[in-house]
Amino acid sequence: MAHPVVWLPKSFFYPIGNTPATSLTEYLPPDVDAKILVLGCGDPRSALYTIHSNSKLPFDRSLDFTFCDTEPGVLARNILIYTLLSESSDEETIKNVWKIYFDVFIDKQAFDAIASQCAKLVDLSGSLDSWNASPYGAFIKFCTLETMHSLRNFWELYLSKDRSPAKMKAGVAQDMKKMYSKKVGPGKHVLTSMRSAGIMALELGVRSAEHFQHYWKHGVTDVNPLEVEAATHVNTTLLYSSSGSSFNIHYGTDPMMCFHLASALLPLRENPKSPAKDLGGIIAVMKSQFADWCHSFHARTNSSKGKLFLRFFAGNGITFCKALDHIRRSSNSQLETGEYTTMWGGSTITFVEDYKQSSQEPRPPTSFNAIETSNLSDHLGFLNILLTAAPLLERKAGSMLFTHSMLQSKDGKAQYASALEKIEVSLPLLSLILGIVPSGAISEYTSQSISHDLMSSTMGETVQCFEFNAWRVSVPDVPGFGHSFSCSAKDLGDMLFAVYLKMFADEGFGGFGSRVLKGGVAALKHYIRDTLVSLLYNTKAAYTGDWDSAIGYLLDAIAADRTLFIAMNSYQDLCRSLQEAGLFNVVPEPKAFKPASRGYYYQGWKDIPRIVTMVLVIPRTRIQELLDYTDNPQSPLLQCQVEGPPGHSMFSAIQGTFGTIEETSPAPNKSVVIHEDPAGWQGKSDMIVHFLVPAWNYVEYPRDRYKVGLYMHGMNAVSNWKAKLGLTMCIYGTTLADTEHAFIVRDRPSVASQSGSEAVAGSVGSPRLPGITSRSAVEVKVREAKPASFVMRAQVHDKAAKATLAIKTTAVKSEAVSPYAVHVSFARFESTIYFPYPVDTSTLTTRIARTSSYIEVEARIAKAPKTSIDLNPFPIITSETAVSQLGMHYLALEALPALRNPLPQNNKDTCGWSHRHFSVSLGAESQIAKAPGSPTSWYWELKDSLCNIFARFVDFSKGAPLVFQLSEPQDGVYMILFVSCMRIDLTAHTLVLDACVMPITMDLIAMRSVRDKLTALNTTVTSVKVTTAAGEVPWWKAYIPTAVERCRTWPHNKNCEYQTQGAPRSLEYKDDPLCSCGHGKDRGPFDEVPEWAPFKEYVVRAAIGVPFPTSLVGTLVPSLEKFKKSVGGEGCEACGGPGKPKLMFCAKCKEVRYCSAACQKADWKRHKTMCGK
Repeated sequence: MAHPVVWLPKSFFYPIGNTPATSLTEYLPPDVDAKILVLGCGDPRSALYTIHSNSKLPFDRSLDFTFCDTEPGVLARNILIYTLLSESSDEETIKNVWKIYFDVFIDKQAFDAIASQCAKLVDLSGSLDSWNASPYGAFIKFCTLETMHSLRNFWELYLSKDRSPAKMKAGVAQDMKKMYSKKVGPGKHVLTSMRSAGIMALELGVRSAEHFQHYWKHGVTDVNPLEVEAATHVNTTLLYSSSGSSFNIHYGTDPMMCFHLASALLPLRENPKSPAKDLGGIIAVMKSQFADWCHSFHARTNSSKGKLFLRFFAGNGITFCKALDHIRRSSNSQLETGEYTTMWGGSTITFVEDYKQSSQEPRPPTSFNAIETSNLSDHLGFLNILLTAAPLLERKAGSMLFTHSMLQSKDGKAQYASALEKIEVSLPLLSLILGIVPSGAISEYTSQSISHDLMSSTMGETVQCFEFNAWRVSVPDVPGFGHSFSCSAKDLGDMLFAVYLKMFADEGFGGFGSRVLKGGVAALKHYIRDTLVSLLYNTKAAYTGDWDSAIGYLLDAIAADRTLFIAMNSYQDLCRSLQEAGLFNVVPEPKAFKPASRGYYYQGWKDIPRIVTMVLVIPRTRIQELLDYTDNPQSPLLQCQVEGPPGHSMFSAIQGTFGTIEETSPAPNKSVVIHEDPAGWQGKSDMIVHFLVPAWNYVEYPRDRYKVGLYMHGMNAVSNWKAKLGLTMCIYGTTLADTEHAFIVRDRPSVASQSGSEAVAGSVGSPRLPGITSRSAVEVKVREAKPASFVMRAQVHDKAAKATLAIKTTAVKSEAVSPYAVHVSFARFESTIYFPYPVDTSTLTTRIARTSSYIEVEARIAKAPKTSIDLNPFPIITSETAVSQLGMHYLALEALPALRNPLPQNNKDTCGWSHRHFSVSLGAESQIAKAPGSPTSWYWELKDSLCNIFARFVDFSKGAPLVFQLSEPQDGVYMILFVSCMRIDLTAHTLVLDACVMPITMDLIAMRSVRDKLTALNTTVTSVKVTTAAGEVPWWKAYIPTAVERCRTWPHNKNCEYQTQGAPRSLEYKDDPLCSCGHGKDRGPFDEVPEWAPFKEYVVRAAIGVPFPTSLVGTLVPSLEKFKKSVGGEGCEACGGPGKPKLMFCAKCKEVRYCSAACQKADWKRHKTMCGK
């Protein structure tokens, strides 16, 4: 396992999500089958919402989910919920499922539903055959038999045969009270659910805190007193977890966070009672959303429309990815992987028979086109996630890997450092190795808004922001395309050494306290030597130079380094890992050393492998002593250390469990089996820790000269355990002479429960990225231990083209066509060079080898994304099997709530939320674009026009259908937008216009009937002219195909113009940028406006949204200080007082608020100097 092991007797239970549900397919084309891997899956909310949103699409694509969570109690609950809903989605079932899902205390009817369903699940899961033969087995699958057994244990616990759920309530209620008092405290206002309100975060305001207090006081989501009174039983599914049978839900849990609360706070077309007036109304909207999800799930599981599979694995996400990769690359039907299931435990991952390549059933996916990791990178480390998950990503245009992160501000105010800036490997080098690129490195925009995060942050003590990080394949244009790279061995060694220094910076001078978060809390270290070796393992597969020399340079640099003064203590661990991975023959043969004259450990061994296993048994009395010392759920890191004449070595790749050891083969070829104690930390058995070590270290000296111990280390350990453990931080130590507690065996111990399985360790050949069919060579030029530029060649093979190139007068043209692609051409020849990472297209250098018949292009690596109309800013990739737009997420428009039209006009600030949303999202970017002396940015002008359209739709038409005519001053109208309604983009926390678009082309104008209709349009329909300069026109032509494609509900034809002309088809003023496949199809609410009917055969539906700045553009987040002052409880900008009755925004800048017109007038002299700037 490539992550440090932590002391973890107890961890919080997270059975309920803490972010709004999202669609796990929203970046996949709607007609492409989805193969989704979800690591750290948590509760079912996003799976339910994904199925619901897909139900609004006409495509019969399959949905194949593979869920992984380290907490089996989470998965047991999920399957209970899924199976209940598969049988029924009537009112009674949904009511029961709601309570089972969210409430700590439930009524008897809901508990009876738990008991009845769990009894059924226990019976069916008696064997894998009986489960697969059941109705549930058709769509719910287990990845391993161990997972099914583990979840079955929880279903048995939920039955609560030995404990009365009613009698337990008083005790659990007291536990909740204690938890709230200890972790939250009196007088604290927890506002975390504000983020779930999206653009209406401020409107939710204090009601967020009110519900949090209600939930933790009563254990019931509903605020209806009758529901609270009826909740007489403990919800046993929220009581049991791997940490035990006592209440252990995380203290920040609030069911409100799972939903899209903007729907409750805005006037909706389908809900005449909206917006909600109180908490009861908000809860009603939450229940309505949940019911919709449940109905869709039930319909999908009882329909033949597309296949649905829900696959489950209980265990560690990192090792699960490695296990999937193992069987993906295995040439035989081997199901045993040798990867450990969990951080604590002895079992290894063995897949069920379905995963055999020869299986009669459709083989479960081992590579995926959508991989969701939530923000696991914050907890497990970006590199660990990328190195294990990226090899599972299919090499296709629409494939995406998500690694989100929660950011703290740089200065505690308003500047954020992207989490991607903190990755220890430079992004270009990582792209070369793994073949993926963060979308923020390619483009300056995203369709995901963070305005709600920014506004919510103003209400709390810290400024925190959710960063949406998505990774695409480096060359989406060509399916199966990859790269290999070369550079000097010295340069590669230098780059890898730079990674090493960053990865283990805390092991150097001043580094011990370098991983500290705000408030003095120590940040968890995520990397061990196995992480570095995993990076090297993937690097070797892509590198075509002298590998052994490169590793030699790296090891020499490590040995000579004096900055990481304790790093050499882990050198033997590094050597062990390199040897085990087959990367470098660095561990010497034990027979090369003279055996000890006495106490020789390997006495009688016929042969000694280079790598052996050391086992340490820590008596339970010592473990219990430490468990009784504190119940503080800190998680200090653990490592084993061996001290002896050869030196002091630290080993972090350790595996621990609890139980007893059985010797299955005596010395000298001793082998052991561990009988695990299922009670683990809560049991009474000894702790058993084992780890791999180089054997030669234990040859020359007697066994009593080697001391072996288990130690805590790191800031958490020192701050919480120093008083107990002393300066050495030793938990337990002994010598190899103590054969009862410390010994060496040839192989890793197996566990008795898997005694029939074959343990498999190590890798399966060289790593292969899924779907790679060809690789192009890249020469990397290195500067300051980082890639600085790329050199690639276009080889000419055709004889006639070679002859043409050989002529000295033949001109060669190199033209950048995207941030990473350069088109090379001359007479009789054209080719496209695809770089592995975006380049600075202004630095292209072309060299022509006329005799050797190739063209070489060199480009410097881009430091920041560049948005240019010449570089395909809104890319759409066409292939034989799919059309994929890569600029914005896809939308099922019919699944998004539409705002009422006309919007109610109760007061002048009714639509302030709309203006505020765009002001906060784009404010800083606007200031940069409009600063004196700034060059005209036509990209910004496009966004400004889009915001103008939103504003006019709200202010001018009050949300009623409206026509917008895009016009260029000299040549007139070139595009018409028929905007039907405004919808809430729930997962992106923004707004989107449901529209139909009609480009005005020369062919269209040539039709007299169309000209007459256009003339009549100006007299019969109210329209707004949006004047755009000539330079903005191409940007609209580039943008509109993406707006159409992202909400597409129709298939592209075989003769689609995109296949031959590309997308957009043209950027010219009177040309059509769109293909004709969607003309007149699924116009949505367009048909509700009779006056628009004459144009129905010429229009195509589009989802009009605003592109927001990506977090990689580090400064493009607005300063929140003025905004925080006006909304964060500090009162009126002028007097500091409260509103009369409420604070009102300045109408011009929407950044400051005043209690009255008098205060605004009094402050104008000061405020006018910064208003709108």
